[in-house]
Amino acid sequence: MAPRLDLDGFRDGRISVVRAVRYDTADGMKTSEASNPGSQPGGWRTRDGRLWFTTQKGVVVVDPRHLQHNERIPPVVIEEVVADGARLSPAPGLRIAAGKDKVEFHYTCLSLSVPSRVRFQVQLEGYDRDWVDADARRVAYYTNLPPGHYRFRVIAANDDGVWNREGASLSFVLLPHFYQTAWFRGALGVLFLLAALAGQRLYTRRLRARAAELARMVGERTRDLQTQKSFLQQVIDMTPNHIFVKDLEGRFTLVNRTLAEAHCRRIEDLIGKTAEEFIPDAGVAKNLRHEDLEVIRTSREQFLAEAKLTTATGQVRWLQLVKCPLFDQNGKVSQVLGVGTDITQLRATKEAAESASRAKSEFLANMSHEIRTPMNGILGMTELALDTELTAEQREYLELVRSSGEALLSVIGDILDSPKSRLASWISILSPFRCASAWRTASGRWPCGPIRRVWSLPATSSLACRRK
Repeated sequence: MAPRLDLDGFRDGRISVVRAVRYDTADGMKTSEASNPGSQPGGWRTRDGRLWFTTQKGVVVVDPRHLQHNERIPPVVIEEVVADGARLSPAPGLRIAAGKDKVEFHYTCLSLSVPSRVRFQVQLEGYDRDWVDADARRVAYYTNLPPGHYRFRVIAANDDGVWNREGASLSFVLLPHFYQTAWFRGALGVLFLLAALAGQRLYTRRLRARAAELARMVGERTRDLQTQKSFLQQVIDMTPNHIFVKDLEGRFTLVNRTLAEAHCRRIEDLIGKTAEEFIPDAGVAKNLRHEDLEVIRTSREQFLAEAKLTTATGQVRWLQLVKCPLFDQNGKVSQVLGVGTDITQLRATKEAAESASRAKSEFLANMSHEIRTPMNGILGMTELALDTELTAEQREYLELVRSSGEALLSVIGDILDSPKSRLASWISILSPFRCASAWRTASGRWPCGPIRRVWSLPATSSLACRRK
């Protein structure tokens, strides 16, 4: 049965739930099953207002004017507490031993009208966020409860829905294990903090030791590098060549003493500077930079036969430059190495030698005419003398003079006219030989008397004739 107001409100949509009163065998009915739907009508209202319903075991009559309501608030009692099978008295200040994580609360409600219709709601404060509907169950189960302070509450409603909102409650403490206590956690935290501090100190000590070791290794490497650099500097300072190393921007990273002295500067004054900063001739500095860029671009060696260099004092020097690329670990050009040989003296010597060669050539050209003219005169007079009447001995002497003159004229021609007659090209003949054999081969005759004249050929080589 339901109140008319609830039915009207549900019909009009004002409420969504209708409060109904249920009747079953607990109210005196022989059965709660209605009659067969085929038997109609299933219910009837008589003139006196009573309601008649057909069931499987007879007719049930309800008089709405004489319905009984249980308005008594039912008392609620917590009977006992069971922790892991151990029964405990629900006394105030209950303390449950540690490890008892399975707790049962047995409770009941004193409503004797229809006990089966009593409803319960429970809440464990500190664990449940809201009330839990337990329906007619009279036991509440909790497992795996963490240690702490709790309060178990239970409320109940009688068969007519009258609630006891105060209900019954029980405060208790679930004791923790020693490792779950605050002091243990605090001690554990302190131990962890101390361990972390000790670990940090140990780690710091290792880092410092590692840093000291690295500093020592770096110091040794630095000293080795400084020693090698000093040794390299001493080596390149001993060479008369101009040696330098430039980076990709054209700044000097290494120079030797010869190059620094050529510009009247210290080595420290040139490191980190470019050629444009101390070479007075801007054109020369620009050409040098262009050659550096060409080495970087092509990654190949560049050779410059002659390079004019004007020092800070205005002195002109001539260098023969060789520039080659230096590569880094990735195979890219990182620096440019240059070696310059001072050829100023060699160039002056070359110019002097060329001047002397030209003077020699002019001298030999003049001597060719001055020597050949008398020889041709001697040969001509000899030919004329041979055409006259002569004795056999006179003719033999004149023939010897003519052949000797022709041979001498041929030798003079070779000396004066041959391109190989330059002073530097003559080969010295140091071994002595007999002139008699040479003359016998040339003329087929041996002249009377010893040869008293020594023929000396010009230049560094000499051809000496003497008779032993």
